[in-house]
Amino acid sequence: MYKAILTLLLFSSVLFGYVDNDMDGVDDSEDLCPNTPMFDLVSLNGCSKTKLQNISIHHFDIIFGKSYSNDKGNSFNTTAFQANYYYKNFSLQFSTSYLISQLANPNTQGEKDSYINLFYKLKFKKSLLIYIGAGINFPLLKVNNNSADYSYSISLKYIINNFFLLSGLGYTKIGEIDHSTMYQNTHYYSFGLGYHITKKTYVSLNYYQAKNIYHQLEDINTLSIYLHYGLDAHWFIGINYSRGLNKDTIKNNLGVRIGYYW
Repeated sequence: MYKAILTLLLFSSVLFGYVDNDMDGVDDSEDLCPNTPMFDLVSLNGCSKTKLQNISIHHFDIIFGKSYSNDKGNSFNTTAFQANYYYKNFSLQFSTSYLISQLANPNTQGEKDSYINLFYKLKFKKSLLIYIGAGINFPLLKVNNNSADYSYSISLKYIINNFFLLSGLGYTKIGEIDHSTMYQNTHYYSFGLGYHITKKTYVSLNYYQAKNIYHQLEDINTLSIYLHYGLDAHWFIGINYSRGLNKDTIKNNLGVRIGYYW
């Protein structure tokens, strides 16, 4: 059951990445001037024509989060840390978390798996972004035969004014298959719709389906909503809620995170 929980919590945020706090049409991950005045004419790097000199092309953010999940008398509390590095069309992501679970039998706590992911962004004009990613999951939670997993993904964002059409596909090779016949490799797909309500507020609604890594269990199906609010040019907060749509998916998951971008 642990792997199913980890998979759900990992991919529940797949489509939450688009952030454009100054609403100049340039994602914050590539915006070299993150607080451009509303009506300035900007370059492809998000800077006013008079602000292109002496701007760093290296960007970072760090994110701390808490989430709570419950289903059928079982509950899970997770404290998460994520760090991202952005350079031109590349981004490198590291994430890890600490789990406290209250299962019917037994209770468990400890450091969860850690993830390193590398993404490359393809940009077609200004309306279509494609992200190609690959990553590795380092097993840290002490359960039997917990081995490294390898993941591959592609996601698309299509921009129409303040709306964002979102979709994603991914495949994960489960390391435990070499040690047990109960697991299987998994794949997922997702799609959603995002909208910039105001200059600082972004909301998205997403559907996610994944093949369960356990042979005997149904696919994972969730519907989730995410709200992002930019406090200023650097600080931001996010709130997400997801609802499981079948009996083998965690019914409720609520998360809050705060981040700093520079």
